[in-house]
Amino acid sequence: MKDPGLSHLNRIPQKKLDLILERVSKLEERERNLYTRLFVLYTNANIPIEYWDLNPENFVGKSGSKKIFEDYVADIGKSYLDGRSFLISGNHGSGKTWLLTNLLKFASRNGYRCLYTSMADIVSLLTSGPVEQKYLARQELFMSDFLSVDEFDDRFILSGASADLFLSTLENILRPRLANKLPTFISTNSTNILEAFKGTLKESLMSLFKKIEKHSIFDNDLRSTTCLPNPKPLKSTMNT
Repeated sequence: MKDPGLSHLNRIPQKKLDLILERVSKLEERERNLYTRLFVLYTNANIPIEYWDLNPENFVGKSGSKKIFEDYVADIGKSYLDGRSFLISGNHGSGKTWLLTNLLKFASRNGYRCLYTSMADIVSLLTSGPVEQKYLARQELFMSDFLSVDEFDDRFILSGASADLFLSTLENILRPRLANKLPTFISTNSTNILEAFKGTLKESLMSLFKKIEKHSIFDNDLRSTTCLPNPKPLKSTMNT
């Protein structure tokens, strides 16, 4: 069984992937084929393993995450063609990452190229990574059909220079993607993330944000209740 081609923004250690592949290889043929497909799709999309089995039918929160998901995927082809993008804000554990990853899981199973990453990982790679890796990562960010950027939060911004770096990086990703109507999702814990910034970069980013939907969700911390444990460990990490 071949390993999938990993994103240059990958956070998942190869040893962990090898162990999952080993367990998948021991399944009966029908299940093995299904879980191999999901493994490749979710790994290539860089979706954290924790979210592989957190699905819409398991969601128990009262926030708007599930409603946003259902509305978006009701016609995934139209959402993609229209380039529907959004900024989602909410407290910790309200379902933001759940929403991003489930949208990518759904889209990837329907033939779209997807990528999940965080703002901190993007900035780190594009500022300090090897030149070739920077180029390839930029290509992934620009060319993915669906892109989710998690953790765009002011807690990572230390100074004016740091703020400018974050803003310019995000602007350089958003501008070509929105121009090409490529769906882009951004999540933040801040109620008004742009208030953390100043200057012309802020004005430029605000003009871009006018082109995307805004959603605000608040709920209790759902991270311990969004999915019931599955008695079959393998299936609990490879659920459809």
